[in-house]
Amino acid sequence: MRVRCVALKPNAEQVSKLRSYYEQGSTDYDLVLGCHYLVLGIGRRQGITWVELPTPGGWILTVPLFLFEITDARASRYWVIEDVEINDALWFGPALLFDRTLNARLADGEPAAVERYQRVLDLLNAESEQIPLSRTE
Repeated sequence: MRVRCVALKPNAEQVSKLRSYYEQGSTDYDLVLGCHYLVLGIGRRQGITWVELPTPGGWILTVPLFLFEITDARASRYWVIEDVEINDALWFGPALLFDRTLNARLADGEPAAVERYQRVLDLLNAESEQIPLSRTE
């Protein structure tokens, strides 16, 4: 699955839906308008659909889907379902990424976490035939 960024910030209606998940003036998703992103996973939590994206810094960014248009709606064959009781969430993504400590371990540069993450990125990028990850229009 791939998406293209169509907004850098949520509009007023979207901010009201995000509630505590968005703080005006301090939440920055660090997106590039018009950039195409590979979607690592997608999920729904408390009525909002979120996508997980790889960042240039080497970790996973979770962003509301309404900031994007879907350019390739194909789900990855590597995605499985994770039903999370906390926050009434449902996620689809690679099982290798269903580790709540993964982002912290990636930020710390832990070799096993970085290797796992890179393996997932390689699989998903190889599977996707559409637009290269960093291309903008």
